[in-house]
Amino acid sequence: MSLQGAWSNPVVVGTSDGAVNPYVEKIKEHSPLFVLANEFAGGEWKDESGNDRHFINVGSSLVTSGGPGPSLTHYVDLDGVDDYLELAHEAALTLSNPATIVLWVWVASDASPSHTHACALSKGGSDYEVRHPGDISSISFAPEASSSANESLQHGEWVAVIAWNRVDDSTLIRVRPASSGSWSQTIAGAQPFGTATNPLRIGGRGSGDRHFDGRVAGVAILPGADLSLEEHDAIFDAAFEEPEELGDAYLIFRRTPPTGEPFDPEVDTPIATVPSNQLTYDDEGIGEAEYEYQVFARKVD
Repeated sequence: MSLQGAWSNPVVVGTSDGAVNPYVEKIKEHSPLFVLANEFAGGEWKDESGNDRHFINVGSSLVTSGGPGPSLTHYVDLDGVDDYLELAHEAALTLSNPATIVLWVWVASDASPSHTHACALSKGGSDYEVRHPGDISSISFAPEASSSANESLQHGEWVAVIAWNRVDDSTLIRVRPASSGSWSQTIAGAQPFGTATNPLRIGGRGSGDRHFDGRVAGVAILPGADLSLEEHDAIFDAAFEEPEELGDAYLIFRRTPPTGEPFDPEVDTPIATVPSNQLTYDDEGIGEAEYEYQVFARKVD
């Protein structure tokens, strides 16, 4: 945040906790329904979009290291038998075109071939699924449970999967291993989203079967998004960026009109909290009439 005006006597005491996650911030540019990255708490995979769509964990191992990259260290480990995570149905989860699903998957080199049609993410067989098709060597995107866009899937490494429908209902899936410099892509014909009221599950189908044997990380749904290849590249690259420490946090105060008087906690009311890496200020004193308002920065203790 950059606020115009003058800053008066910023006070720094210690350092605030936390860091900016590049993957989460990149996803948030596209107004996600939720983004699941590096926060587990209370038996849930926490939504970091600010929308509070937290997934309840049922049996999965919540692992905090070994994910695709520095900004995606966390993942869920699914046993292919009865593990899954679930988010109850709500109207926002019923998608219309365009819409995009983003996730990372890892399938063990010795995964059982019996896990055909296993779902990494599913809104039920009649809404939309990202799943194995007839064999575990591929991954597919299936709106309304139709046989749809399939791509081959490398085992034993993290793979980014982006699946989406365009306005014209055409269905696409792009796949890119963590070690690869390019995407592979398949386009299918018109396959609109379904409108059932199943819960949304990671690691299984909403009706309770088709359990996924492997790992899932970095899950997000972007309603209204039909992104370019360059935007897909930016999402992929963000997973490999180092989180940025927030630094010192400040309370921001504004006084209109400016009086030139020192900050007074009995008079001035904070309007925002800003980490120092997003903060600019003029520490050379308070200006005169050219400023529309006076801004004060004070460290959050």
